[in-house]
Parts: sequence; structure tokens; C-alpha cells
Amino acid sequence: MQCIIFIAPHDTDQGSKMKDPMKDPLALPAGPITRTRATKFRAALNAFVQEQITLELQDHSYARCEVELEEALKFVMVHEACKEAAH
Repeated sequence: MQCIIFIAPHDTDQGSKMKDPMKDPLALPAGPITRTRATKFRAALNAFVQEQITLELQDHSYARCEVELEEALKFVMVHEACKEAAH
């Protein structure tokens, strides 16, 4: 038995042509969703989520490095002030 799910198209503008869902792997097709299409959609969605998580981790890592650099600069300034006060 094959499981088929029907999804209504997102585009309500009657004058425009329907976009090809294969161009955007995250767009659901207007017709039936077969197991093969569901598997491809799941793979595309997983890849998208993994990419977003990677970008978020990179942003977080960059922000952490920026804070560490600011702290290092403060340390250098305090160290220089101590050296000047000692002379």
C-alpha cells in the first residue's frame, strides 16, 4: 500500500505559473507526496538544519573569540599601566 498525502499549493495568485518544486528542495510539491519525495524532502531538510546549526556555531565561536580578544586587550592595557606606574 502506497501512502499519498495531498498538499494545497502555496501560490494563490492565479495569474502566475507554478514554480518547479525541484528547484528549491525545501519546497513541497503541489501534488501527491510519495515515499520517495518524502525521503528526498527529509534529506534536504536535514541538510538545511545541519547547515544552519553549523552557521550558528560559527557565529557563536566568532563572538567568543571577539570577547576573548577584548579581554586580552584590557589585560595588555592594565599591564602597560602597571609598568608605567612602576617607573
